Amino acid sequence: MRRVYVVVEGQTEESFVKEALAEALLPYSVYLTPLLLRRTGGNPTFARLKRDVIVQLKRDDSAYCSTMLDFYRLGTDFPGVPLPANLSGIEKVLRIEQAVKGEIIRELPDLRAELRFLPYIQLHEFEGLLFSDPLAFAQDIYKPDLAASFQDTGRISDSRGYQ
Repeated sequence: MRRVYVVVEGQTEESFVKEALAEALLPYSVYLTPLLLRRTGGNPTFARLKRDVIVQLKRDDSAYCSTMLDFYRLGTDFPGVPLPANLSGIEKVLRIEQAVKGEIIRELPDLRAELRFLPYIQLHEFEGLLFSDPLAFAQDIYKPDLAASFQDTGRISDSRGYQ
């Protein structure tokens, strides 16, 4: 059994890791544990992420650690920032992931961080992906009657017509 701690930025990501990813990977002997990034509000900072990742890698020297953070919410202290404007979105994400991994490896040279730390930064806000299949999302939140509304407008109107 491989243990993987996933440092997540919010409760939506925590639920996704716990309820969807963990179940999907369990048959492959991969045991996922989401860890909510400790922060006091606002954008996640690299200092907090670094601390949480290092604690997990030191605490369990046979486990792996990953992240699930939204690109647009990253703090300005992340390595690799600022980014050149001419890069595509995915190129920006990859550059930051590589820089973050490099920092963790430098911090933990004797703990195989190059193998055990797998950073992941989501290019688009994770919650936005929930609306990529309006029917499935409506069913998963037990409101199948909203599927047509999600599909037609991508937004929900309240009883006064506000969107």
